[in-house]
Amino acid sequence: MSNISNILSSLSFLKSLLTIPILNEGDMTSLIRGYYIIKNMCGIVGVVGNTNATDILIQGLEKLEYRGYDSAGIFVAGEASSQLVKAVGRIAELAAKTEGVEGTAGIGHTRWATHGKPTEDNAHPHRSETERFVLVHNGVIENYLEIKEEYLSGHHFKGQTDTEIAVHLIGKFVEED
Repeated sequence: MSNISNILSSLSFLKSLLTIPILNEGDMTSLIRGYYIIKNMCGIVGVVGNTNATDILIQGLEKLEYRGYDSAGIFVAGEASSQLVKAVGRIAELAAKTEGVEGTAGIGHTRWATHGKPTEDNAHPHRSETERFVLVHNGVIENYLEIKEEYLSGHHFKGQTDTEIAVHLIGKFVEED
């Protein structure tokens, strides 16, 4: 069994990983009504399409405001570049920081702090060490500190969240194979 299989089989967060569905261009109704993959999520929106994903992500996160959160962020990818934008507070504060953020695919997240304080560094999405992978996650990885100590010495972390540990771990093992 490879390193990836060994570690992924032991992680308690696998059931809460999100696969971003493909949406029809501008299909906000489907985004809001049908594309939350895992029950009881408190704020994940994903889109792949032919228009600017930023507006769809912000609108989707606004629809989730009633669930409560302390910070939010989006990752938007285009053909030539990608951008990660995070904010503490209301979605309006995040939206105000997105001028010029363009791309046709993205993922957004509202966060209610469980590990680490409500800061921009702890807000999702998180990137792997090489920035090849981006992850949002809802749930709790109880053994995240043990994983960090055992597998991720030498990695540079911006925040204190279990999700950042998970994306670094995924990046590490994919790049080792």
